[in-house]
Amino acid sequence: MLTKADPAQRLLRVGVQYRDFLKAKRTSETTKSRSLQISPKYTVAFWRGLELDPDNPKQEEWLKAVDVLRDRIQGRFIKPAQTLIDVDKSNHQQTYGFAILALDCLVLETIQGFREGMTNHTRLQRDNQDETKRRSR
Repeated sequence: MLTKADPAQRLLRVGVQYRDFLKAKRTSETTKSRSLQISPKYTVAFWRGLELDPDNPKQEEWLKAVDVLRDRIQGRFIKPAQTLIDVDKSNHQQTYGFAILALDCLVLETIQGFREGMTNHTRLQRDNQDETKRRSR
């Protein structure tokens, strides 16, 4: 039986509880990420479930991947930018130009990331990919 006066045992118990909490949280986050929408019509689980064969670009799976990309670009960038353009037309001050330009830049970065096969748009990954390209020259 643990007593309140035994700090080492209490610390151990708290550590075990924290470990269990983190394990449950990771499981929950994994489940959430699988159902995360990467575009209006598609989830991460759908994207990860595609079996893309680089030797067969006409494969049905590639057509689905292209549709995911199209849906993502349209849903995340083009439609929001168009909404801002439409609102800006009715606004006498026309204040959304910077936000529209930012969305334009994001869509270009996204397309380039797809071209380069980037899975994460962090600076560290870009630096690592740049270094790999330099070494392969």
